[in-house]
Amino acid sequence: MANFELCLKGHVSAPPGRVWAQLVDHDAIPCWLDGVSAVVADGDEFLVRAGEQTAWIVGEVVDADPRRRLAVRLDAPVSHLIEARVEVALAPAEGGTSFEFKVVGVPSLFGSLVLPLLRLRVEVAMARAVRGFRAAVEVRADRRRRPFDDQPCAESELPSVEMARMAASA
Repeated sequence: MANFELCLKGHVSAPPGRVWAQLVDHDAIPCWLDGVSAVVADGDEFLVRAGEQTAWIVGEVVDADPRRRLAVRLDAPVSHLIEARVEVALAPAEGGTSFEFKVVGVPSLFGSLVLPLLRLRVEVAMARAVRGFRAAVEVRADRRRRPFDDQPCAESELPSVEMARMAASA
């Protein structure tokens, strides 16, 4: 099986602290990450619900250097992808923060056979995620009052990590 790597770079007009806060706010992730309906976290472990699916995607924070770097691993985030490792690097830049989103995909056997289509699917999802992330950070940076006083999304009732973990293993 051949892994594949995708990378997108960009700039946002907000300081690294605000960008980091948006990146690690698990309540805000469904607002900017297309297709994600919920994220529950407990320490380095987290679970992601994509859309209206009942199954949860299991994830783990592999490395975190606040305001600089976040690396996570996701188990089977999409069909025919065994694992995805996502790394986000942040750096202060003129007028804000530069960022780099990198995804390393580990395809299944069938995923290896349709690798160009799988890469394209992940690349489109990654471009949407970066666009949503940039927009969410820009909106927060433009607020005149304290940027994190309000919930970024409508509140929803999320299950506990324990309940989500049981659902993921069912």
